[in-house]
Amino acid sequence: MVADSFYGEDEGFKRSLSEVGMSYVMALKPSHAWWHRVGEIGSPYEAAVAAGEGWEDEKHPGEWVKVARSFRDGHQQSW
Repeated sequence: MVADSFYGEDEGFKRSLSEVGMSYVMALKPSHAWWHRVGEIGSPYEAAVAAGEGWEDEKHPGEWVKVARSFRDGHQQSW
């Protein structure tokens, strides 16, 4: 199941999906944050900055990085 940031922010909706065992991917707003200890990553923005690769912001994302994508049937593709 894939959903936009409206549903990604809805704890009740995510809990319901977990209760029925459904896997999901949710978008989060860039301003979204979660509880974290000092010094740990606590938002999508902080995660992007920590990933490096020249990322500054959504208008200056840095260079493309090739990744290997693994599929359920075991094959991989470079993207």
